[in-house]
Amino acid sequence: MAPRSSKSIADLEAEISKIRDKIKARKEQGVSRIGKLAMEAGLHNLDISDDQFREAFAKLTEQFRKSAT
Repeated sequence: MAPRSSKSIADLEAEISKIRDKIKARKEQGVSRIGKLAMEAGLHNLDISDDQFREAFAKLTEQFRKSAT
C-alpha cells in the first residue's frame, strides 16, 4: 500500500493552481514570442486562411524536429 501524503487536499489544490498558472504564463509567453516573430516576418500581411497557417506551421515544426534529431 502507498504511504499517506502529509499534504492536505487544500495544499495539493494550491500546488495544482500554481502549476496551472505557470503553464498559462508559459503558453502566453510562447504566443507572444511566435506572434512577434510572425509580425516581423510579415506574415500578418498575407491573405491566407488559418488552416493554411496551421499547415505551414506544422511543416515548419516537423522540419525543426527532424533537424534536431
